Amino acid sequence: MEEDIKQKIKQLEERNAKLERRIELVNSKLLKSEELKSDFLSNIKNEINNPMTSILGLVNQIAASPDDIEQTATNANLVYSEMSALNFQIRNIFNAAEIEAGQSFPVISHINIRELIEELLHSFQHLAEKKNIEFDLQLEADESFCSDHEKIQVIVANLISNAIKFSHNDSKIIIRTHNDEESKLHIHVQDFGVGIETKNLGQIYDRFRQLDTGTRKEFGGHGLGLSIVHSLVSILEGTLDMKSKFNEGTHFEIELPPREVTDVELQEDEVLFTNDNEEGEVF
Repeated sequence: MEEDIKQKIKQLEERNAKLERRIELVNSKLLKSEELKSDFLSNIKNEINNPMTSILGLVNQIAASPDDIEQTATNANLVYSEMSALNFQIRNIFNAAEIEAGQSFPVISHINIRELIEELLHSFQHLAEKKNIEFDLQLEADESFCSDHEKIQVIVANLISNAIKFSHNDSKIIIRTHNDEESKLHIHVQDFGVGIETKNLGQIYDRFRQLDTGTRKEFGGHGLGLSIVHSLVSILEGTLDMKSKFNEGTHFEIELPPREVTDVELQEDEVLFTNDNEEGEVF
């Protein structure tokens, strides 16, 4: 009887020890998560404050010299550039919040893929020109595709933004689209920039995380972009493949299935369906 009690006490002690180890692990992860979020808030404050400060200064210059047409035009273009950057950052924050809250659902419509990509490139042209980056377009996919316009727009925008950010000056970015035999849409975005070290490949989709302090200081950003891409591709029931080699560049490929139109034929951009319920490889 005494031996049985000792055995049970021993078992309870072992279970308690395991529980304590698990609690320590959970606490460690929570602390790390809080550190990442705190770092994210610090970064995003700069990502929003910097363009806002520039915009206010430029608008003040325009107001101070309304008769200087040439300078006003230059400042207006700079305001547009800063506003585009600010809009991109804010949209990413909103998308991340919706994903975090489980409120990001597909809204399906007919999309002109060529127009979507060309409009995005126009909005990023000023950033590409700063680094003398050339876009090599190979848009071979069917122009009409049935999926979520806004989510594809956010996915491609983040990949283009990343490609520009991590490209070397005087380089190029290849953007290619095609359909496979199952009519799935493939979108490729390839740069020839700094690439990603093999040891960091498993962390690129982590929310709030940037690979190191040096990268953050040199290239900016807040660590949301690729996590948003990863989540939105999953919501659209697609796949995301990444190949990268340090100092040689990175290649992302998105594969998205088309959504079926089963009831009536609808006009382009008309909503078809709304769902209200619902590691890297080296070259």
